[in-house]
Amino acid sequence: MAEQNVRNQWIGLIIRFLVSAIVLLVVSWLAPGFVVAGGFVGALIAAAVIAILGWIAETLLGDRISPQSRGLVGFVVAAVVIYLAQFIIPGLLTVSIIGALIAASIISPARRRSMDFSPRLRAKSTSQRMASAVRREGRTSTGT
Repeated sequence: MAEQNVRNQWIGLIIRFLVSAIVLLVVSWLAPGFVVAGGFVGALIAAAVIAILGWIAETLLGDRISPQSRGLVGFVVAAVVIYLAQFIIPGLLTVSIIGALIAASIISPARRRSMDFSPRLRAKSTSQRMASAVRREGRTSTGT
């Protein structure tokens, strides 16, 4: 059973990177000032670099910039992460400041949707929604 869970986690990770690469290619086509070179392989590398930089930013800045709770801070951090990625892979990604802002506005909703495919994150977000609904209504699970 545990082996099946590990395999499912790896499959989910691969699917998220494939979807992220496709999203980057679409954004490259749509957004001025955002260019992914190298085709699908270049987009996969860019997706990996952006994911690593996003993980570092989330580790340093906390949950307020996570995909589940993106606000203005999360949007700006996403744009900065996208902009900085071009310096790590200069031959594969070229981004202007405006291109990073446009890309962040397109990628953030797409990333949030791709996170919905993860059972662990989906369960977490469901439990978070239920807990916040209980807090709003002022009730506990015992009905008091």
